[in-house]
Amino acid sequence: MCSLAIVFTGCNRYDYDHDRSGKATAYRVGTTYNTLPRGYRSVAVDGRDYYYSGGNYFQRRDRGYVAVERPYRYPRTRTRARIGASVSTLPKRHHTIRYGNRNYYYADGSYYRPRGGTYVTVRSPFG
Repeated sequence: MCSLAIVFTGCNRYDYDHDRSGKATAYRVGTTYNTLPRGYRSVAVDGRDYYYSGGNYFQRRDRGYVAVERPYRYPRTRTRARIGASVSTLPKRHHTIRYGNRNYYYADGSYYRPRGGTYVTVRSPFG
C-alpha cells in the first residue's frame, strides 16, 4: 500500500515523500522556471517538444520553462478544428485548463475559449 505525505514548500511547487521512490516534486502548471529539474528528458507528443521529469511536463518559453499539463496523444483519426472556428457546445470529453488567469478548454486536439454564447478554437496557450 502506498502512502503520501504532502509538504507545501513554496508558492510554486510541492514536495512529497512516496514510500517507494523517495522524494518527488510536483510543479504548479502555468508557472515559469529558469531551469529544468535534474534528470529531465526530452519527449515529443503529437509533434510538440516537451521536457519530462518525475511526472512533470515543461515547455520552453522566452524566459525559461513553463510547467504544463500532461500532453494528451490522440489517435490520428481525429482532426483538429480550424483556428477561429465556432461551436455552440464543447465536446463532451473536454478538459478545463487554467493558464494566465484564463480558462481554456481542450478536446480532440483543439483548444477553445468562450466568446459570447459560443466557443471559438484558439492556438494553444502553451506555444
